[in-house]
Amino acid sequence: PRPSSATHDGTEALRSLKSLELPFFFLAISLILKAIEEFGMPVTSFALLVLASVAAAVLALWAMSSWGVLTVLPVLLLLVLFGRWAAAPMPHDDSHP
Repeated sequence: PRPSSATHDGTEALRSLKSLELPFFFLAISLILKAIEEFGMPVTSFALLVLASVAAAVLALWAMSSWGVLTVLPVLLLLVLFGRWAAAPMPHDDSHP
């Protein structure tokens, strides 16, 4: 006899997985907030960093869908290199009195 589709269609596994998602999400958020607190970064700065990253990802996806990957990819690579250069540590200059 063929098993019923209610027991083998994956809905039970999906329900049990969904019930685990929320606690893992809260655990991840609490770990991130603890790391922010340890490094002394204000939560508002972290929130702005997350919002800026999401906005940049949305803008990049929109640009790729509008102009194509081959047009946008070099621009994204240049922006990443510029950001890496801008975020590089600079030596302290003690030559001025």
